[in-house]
Amino acid sequence: MCNSTTATEHLNRLQAFRQQVYERLGPTRDALFELSDAVLLTPAVNSFAEFSLSPAFRRRWPSLYEAVQDGQPDRLSLLDVYLSEVNALPEQRWCGWATRLPGHG
Repeated sequence: MCNSTTATEHLNRLQAFRQQVYERLGPTRDALFELSDAVLLTPAVNSFAEFSLSPAFRRRWPSLYEAVQDGQPDRLSLLDVYLSEVNALPEQRWCGWATRLPGHG
C-alpha cells in the first residue's frame, strides 16, 4: 500500500520540478509549458497543429507556432534542472528488449 507521506513528497517534488522548468522557458513560458504537457499527454499526432487539440493546451492553434518561434528557453539552465533530477533518482537497472537471433536458441 502507498505511504501517504511518500506520495505527498513525490507530488511536492514534481511540483518543484515543474516550477523550475516553467521559470526557465522564457517570454512564451505559458504556451511552451502547455505545449510540453500536450506533447507528454498526447499518444499520437499526425501534425504539429494537433497538439492544440489536447486538453492540456488551452490556447488556440496559432499559439503553438508563436510559442516555438518566439520562445527563448534557457537551454543550459533547463539541462541542469533535468540532469539534477535524473541524478537524484535511485539507481535503476535498465533492460533492453530481448530478441532471439536466428540460429541462437
